Amino acid sequence: METQEEIMIATKSRKSRYTRKPPVSTPPAGKFVKRQILSANEAEFHRLLVESAGNDYQVFPKVALKDVVKPTERSDFPRLQAKHIDFVIAGSNGRAAIAAIELDDASHDNQTNRQHDAVKDFYLNSAGIPVIRIRGREAQSITPTQLRELYLSAKADSNRAYPIESVDRPDAQSNIKKLLLLIALALLFLWFTGII
Repeated sequence: METQEEIMIATKSRKSRYTRKPPVSTPPAGKFVKRQILSANEAEFHRLLVESAGNDYQVFPKVALKDVVKPTERSDFPRLQAKHIDFVIAGSNGRAAIAAIELDDASHDNQTNRQHDAVKDFYLNSAGIPVIRIRGREAQSITPTQLRELYLSAKADSNRAYPIESVDRPDAQSNIKKLLLLIALALLFLWFTGII
């Protein structure tokens, strides 16, 4: 087994810069357990989506946001990590997203989650993918015909979001103002405490 020093010497390049050797894969500390891919409500809604899609559309559940949109700037890529879309509707060939469907339960009513939703909506809408937000309780009463109409509307106008129930979303300027206020307060606190 090589020591850290031996690895650094072995990987030293001509310009006296060190390159990292890939870490040795270590076995996991614990065991893994199987999870449900979809909750009972999501599975039922997925069945309804597939029924309404027919042969004209394909429905994909729990798709990573980074698999649907690609940032033009490399620095924006980390913003897409760990975000997923509940359901993506694609054309019959399954190659490009026509719409994103988000099932919103009561947890989406708090300010933090609404801000996360607004950011996700922005990413999707800026890529020309409309977002259809459906409240959990409405998902139980929506019909395949209504869903099909939403698909057609989304396909016709790919620059608009289609919430079934409008939720007050904070606009970008008010978020920026709040952020600037928080930064100012933090700096003021640091100044008063003598840290800066």
